[in-house]
Amino acid sequence: MVIEHPARTGWKLTEGEDPVESSVSYHRFRLTVEPKKTATLTVKEYHPMTSRFGISNITDSQIKFFIAAKMIDAETDRALHKIIAQKDGIAALDADLASHKSQITSISEDQQRVRENMKALKGSAEEKALVERYVRQLNQQEDRVQALQHETAELQQKRSAAQKTLNETIEAIQMEVTL
Repeated sequence: MVIEHPARTGWKLTEGEDPVESSVSYHRFRLTVEPKKTATLTVKEYHPMTSRFGISNITDSQIKFFIAAKMIDAETDRALHKIIAQKDGIAALDADLASHKSQITSISEDQQRVRENMKALKGSAEEKALVERYVRQLNQQEDRVQALQHETAELQQKRSAAQKTLNETIEAIQMEVTL
């Protein structure tokens, strides 16, 4: 008996599935069936697909999906989690930098308010005490701004180093996964 199976575009027969002949439209399989008996022919096909993912943009949820779908092995999983840990470290440094910049901006705004208040004072004894208080406050704020600027410079260096390490890690990864 000859069985014709449609030849679908983009689909391939698995190994071991050898038709006796193939055309553009059909694969023909020969099956021997004894009289008054039934037989089954199973044709296994697969559809080759290629998916590309940017390692630098990969998220933890995507890795979990890849593992659940058995798209990656344990070694690839470890490599990708290492990258995510490095990206999380950079994000924490970015958050610290933003916090420092916000504090500096807040102090600058407060200093502007204090300076305006000092301009409005005329010069009485009570006002001189208030001016001294404002000067002490400005000095403390200036010290804090200097400390924040120093810490910001250190954080930027750490972030640059972390980004360089991440880039090197990504460049060093070589993987090809076939499912």
